[in-house]
Amino acid sequence: MKKALSVLLAIIICLSCCMAAMAQESPALKFDSNGEFKILHLCDCQDTYPAKPAMMQYINYMLDTYEPDLVVLGGDNTIGPEETKEQAIEELLKPFVEHKTYFTLVFGNHDREMGYTNDELLPLYQKYGKGYCLAYDAVPSLSGSANHVLPILGKDNKVAYNLYMLDSGTSGYVDEAGHSGYEGVYPDQIEWFEKTNEDAKKLNGNKYIPSMVFQHIIVGAVMDALYMEKKDFPLSVFSEYSNGKEYDVAVAKLSAIEKGGMYFEVPSPGVEDFGEFDAMVRQGVVATFAGHDHVNSFTIKHKGVDIVNTPGATVHAYGNDLVRGSRLITLYEGKTEYGSEVITYSEEILKGADIDYSGFKSFFGVVFNRLIGGFISLFNLF
Repeated sequence: MKKALSVLLAIIICLSCCMAAMAQESPALKFDSNGEFKILHLCDCQDTYPAKPAMMQYINYMLDTYEPDLVVLGGDNTIGPEETKEQAIEELLKPFVEHKTYFTLVFGNHDREMGYTNDELLPLYQKYGKGYCLAYDAVPSLSGSANHVLPILGKDNKVAYNLYMLDSGTSGYVDEAGHSGYEGVYPDQIEWFEKTNEDAKKLNGNKYIPSMVFQHIIVGAVMDALYMEKKDFPLSVFSEYSNGKEYDVAVAKLSAIEKGGMYFEVPSPGVEDFGEFDAMVRQGVVATFAGHDHVNSFTIKHKGVDIVNTPGATVHAYGNDLVRGSRLITLYEGKTEYGSEVITYSEEILKGADIDYSGFKSFFGVVFNRLIGGFISLFNLF
């Protein structure tokens, strides 16, 4: 009898510890009383330690002004030498801890450089996130690191939305034909995503649950949405290889870009198509968000899924003052429609934000850049 009680007690303690760990790992995210949930998509901070003051001022300003419910760090979050990597992570996360703002992340192609693997970096984000880091590695055996899902609960405390974070890999991938370039989301990750989404539906009485996918490197389908294959335009001298195809990139289908979008560079998806976007279409994903291409800021609807590029927030790596900033996403409970707004340094400085960014020291400099941005947005309508 005593032995049976001891075993039962051990089981209870084990279950309690597991539940406590899960609660610490994923505190409940919920739509507010107005049925809204705000996400700040902050991509390519990509700075060393110490980071440029302007970017840290911008991050603090965004948290103060827009009060997001969740921040998604979109990859290439920190760079720099091994000896200051921990300090760089701690500095980047300090605003979230001070504002008591939950955050999660995906890894980019630069995060794992300078002596660390992503598996070694994830515990550092959890450590310096001090309880506000919601990132975790759902299945450590999967390709990449920190593949996970975060559910958002509705007013009935049931899952009303799912946010998937996927590791899209790094550079140096070579396909069977010998083409080299970026990796992508691999088949085992795609299988996990689909199974997890199907399981969530079953728990919801086989009802559809809206979802979004965040990753660093943009999906290859963006090439089909923006360009023709080179075989359809053989005289082209500007081409890019992706998805097992050669695309003519001399002329983009700018009419595909939604109003207000900015297109300044050819996107850089993975070399090979492993079927990720088709899986998103099958699962009814609302939108997929990426960074990586610092100076692009657009939304393209393709096969019913929004392909969204958020510009870089960095002032250390390359960028463009017309789009430098982040994206504020607003979800609405029970709806697939969502709000999406790029919030740039220039716009906020023009409003009076205290961001000491030398690119916009003068009022007229800001106005000029806004006028140019407006012209480009108008051009993208045609």
